[in-house]
Amino acid sequence: MTFSVEQQVLLWACSLDTDTSAPEWLSNHLDWSKILYEAMRHKILPMLYWRVQQLPEEVLHTIPPNILEQMQLDFCLHVSHQADIYHVLRIICALFSQNHIPCLVYKGPACAGLLYDNTMLRPFADLDLLIPQNYRDLAEKILIQHGFDFFAATGWVRDQFYSNHHWQYSYNRLLVELHWELSEKPLNIPLDCLWNMQQSLEIQDITIASFSLPALVLSLCIHAKEHCWNRLLWIADIVRWIAKASLEDWDMAFDCAQRATTEKTLGLGFCLAQHFFHVAIPEPYQTKIRGLRLQELQKKVQDEIWNHDPTFFHKFKLNFTLAETWPTRLQYLVRILEPTVSEYEMLPMPQFAYPLYYLLRPIRLGAKGLEWIYDKVK
Repeated sequence: MTFSVEQQVLLWACSLDTDTSAPEWLSNHLDWSKILYEAMRHKILPMLYWRVQQLPEEVLHTIPPNILEQMQLDFCLHVSHQADIYHVLRIICALFSQNHIPCLVYKGPACAGLLYDNTMLRPFADLDLLIPQNYRDLAEKILIQHGFDFFAATGWVRDQFYSNHHWQYSYNRLLVELHWELSEKPLNIPLDCLWNMQQSLEIQDITIASFSLPALVLSLCIHAKEHCWNRLLWIADIVRWIAKASLEDWDMAFDCAQRATTEKTLGLGFCLAQHFFHVAIPEPYQTKIRGLRLQELQKKVQDEIWNHDPTFFHKFKLNFTLAETWPTRLQYLVRILEPTVSEYEMLPMPQFAYPLYYLLRPIRLGAKGLEWIYDKVK
């Protein structure tokens, strides 16, 4: 696959290449406005700014001053936002520790602390915390007592539309998600893979418990797959995982994936990292990944990464294809047809009318399908 020069800049920005000299293709013929836009869309602007700042002075002068100023401003805003999030994380960790609530921090902060030497280069917009389900009500009570607000609806609306596997809260306009399962069934990792393989780490002077490297990479691949891998940031995470993982980590990652019937999901993440960043995968696992026969699916996903946000139907096709057994596919279909908050927001009804949402859900999906077909024909 041939990358445009602008795409090469994005890949260079989030690669592990430590060479501070300017690549040959980095010239004054680049569309820096497009590069800046795509870097923001792919959530890699901090990495782009960091790499640009290390360029030789004569190369920096080829970048339009307004672009450099915008990158600097966006990076400063990013650092400020991350500081706010870490402040909230510090508060929650202290509260849960005082009340003996087990808690694993994952996604953004875990990636930053476990995979990135400079934690400020890994952006994240909110906090995701995993707790045992039997601590859910106590955790919520403590958060509410200390100024956290329900982010969404309460009462029966939350019980029906939000409580499958997590609740959401806000604190000073920052989102906190409290999970008791990693994701909705059937796309889940056995909880013992998470709790029995946890590790402690220190990030921004905060000691947190988080996933082990094997559980982390599987959770990253499941999350990215749900969104069709349409962010380079997620592939950059996998690249850094590969750089840090031991052979034991590889073994345990595939063992967890096999138990969760998500080996293809994990293998696809490694295939994308290898395609975009030419990382080396240890031979035993390279053979295992080849045996998953992901070449055709990988090509479709990597072609879509440069497009804008995927449609519902792109997400459905990828997730259905990666479901490895027919029972799992059936569970996924059932999950897709369950009413969501989107139906409630479209047509609020009282609790006794909740069964009607099972009729509204396929109607809404059908309307989206017709809209998608119309756009394709047009």
